[in-house]
Amino acid sequence: MRKGDSAAWAAVYEQLADRVFQHALYRLAGDREAAEVITQEVFVRASSPSIHTSRQKGTLLGWLRGICRRAIARRYRTRPAGAAPGNAGLVVPDGSGCCCEPVTPAPD
Repeated sequence: MRKGDSAAWAAVYEQLADRVFQHALYRLAGDREAAEVITQEVFVRASSPSIHTSRQKGTLLGWLRGICRRAIARRYRTRPAGAAPGNAGLVVPDGSGCCCEPVTPAPD
């Protein structure tokens, strides 16, 4: 797929946009609005001629998910200092069943 092929990118969007959105939604702990913004950013960045790609490695979906993870990380790093993470942060599940509960220290 060439960078300037808009018909090919439209087909990729139709096929993979929901999967990228679901990935973003999961990583953003259910923040639908943020996931929509991130999904749009992923496809804008992916279709940009300045993005370097390697055809030998991985799948197209894996590549898009990588762009998604980096976009979420950028969002997390650039939020205002002192702002509560809320749903705006990067979620890393810890295997406890809930990935978004705050961790409080146990009393001494």
